[in-house]
Amino acid sequence: MNKVIPLLLSASIASGAFLVPAMASAEEQLKKRENARYYRVINFDFKPGHNDAAWDILYEKIAPAVRAMDKDFVALDWESGPWDSTVYITLEDGYGSLEYSTSPQGAAFMASLAKLEGGEDAANKVMKEWTSHIDNDSTGLAHMHLPPPDKDK
Repeated sequence: MNKVIPLLLSASIASGAFLVPAMASAEEQLKKRENARYYRVINFDFKPGHNDAAWDILYEKIAPAVRAMDKDFVALDWESGPWDSTVYITLEDGYGSLEYSTSPQGAAFMASLAKLEGGEDAANKVMKEWTSHIDNDSTGLAHMHLPPPDKDK
C-alpha cells in the first residue's frame, strides 16, 4: 500500500495533473496592464554654461515639433539635483515601441521638425546642435496608472 501512493503521485506529476492550476496562474500573471501609459524618461545634464541655449532649442524647436504632431510635451527643469531637465516621451505602443531601431514615433517627430525647420538637413542640424549642449544623460522607462474607465459612458 505504501508503494502505491508514491507511484500514483509520480504518475500524476508526470501526466501534468498538478500543472493545470499552475498554468492558469501563469496565464493570469502574463495579462497586460490595463489603464496604464508608458514613458521613456530622459534626464539631461547640460554642459556648464549651456543651459540657456539647450532650453531655447528644447522649447523653441523640439516642443513645437512635438505639438505639431498633436502630442503632449512634458519637460521638467530641475531646481535641484544632478539633472538640468527631464523629458517624458509617451510610448504610444507601450514598451513595444522599443522594438524598432528607429521608432515610427521618432520618425514622425523628425518629419515634423523637418517641416517646421524647412527640411531634413535643417532638422538634423537642430538635433546636432541640441546634443552638442548635453554633457550627460540617462534614459529610463516608467509607467503611470490611469484611473479606471468610467463604466457609465
